[in-house]
Amino acid sequence: MQKVRTWLYMGIYISGVVLGWLLLALSMGLFALEDTSHYSPVVAVVWLCSGLLGFIFLLVALVVEMIVVYKMWAAIGGPSARTTPGKAVGFLFIPVFSLYWEFQVYWGWAKDYNKIVIERQLNVPLMSTGLGLTIPILNILGWIPYVGWLLGLAIPVLRVIFLSKACTCVNVLCDAGVTPYLLWTQQRQNSEQSN
Repeated sequence: MQKVRTWLYMGIYISGVVLGWLLLALSMGLFALEDTSHYSPVVAVVWLCSGLLGFIFLLVALVVEMIVVYKMWAAIGGPSARTTPGKAVGFLFIPVFSLYWEFQVYWGWAKDYNKIVIERQLNVPLMSTGLGLTIPILNILGWIPYVGWLLGLAIPVLRVIFLSKACTCVNVLCDAGVTPYLLWTQQRQNSEQSN
């Protein structure tokens, strides 16, 4: 398993979130300021392009986050992990169920990672389970009117902190020689075929 380039993934993620929200804010601001009695095609084009670019930047940030989530679960996978990397990412796209599944993906990963570190007596830092629990809770609270606007600023910051720490944990596991999920499944399939 290869190490995760924390600075690359977090740089792309942070840039995507910041630029995406700034461009969407510009788009919404232009839409609010546009006088419908004096329609300006230039403003309409800028409004449309900034909204589209903002959406694209946020989509790039989402893709990077899903890549990191996949790599997190692939690093600790095996018989003691609560899910597979594919399920961890895929179930996040199921409407409503994803509110529950985020607890499994973030808080569950932190607990499973810590369990592996303790079971194998690795001399590596533990992951904060409180941070992994805070993210899904804030996402649920974000649906409350007015509260969601305040939390909208905190959630991306907490995600960056969690994902960067998770990347560091994955790299530490690589240095410690922990067998990654994909290698574990291949070894299991080979042993089943030989029996």
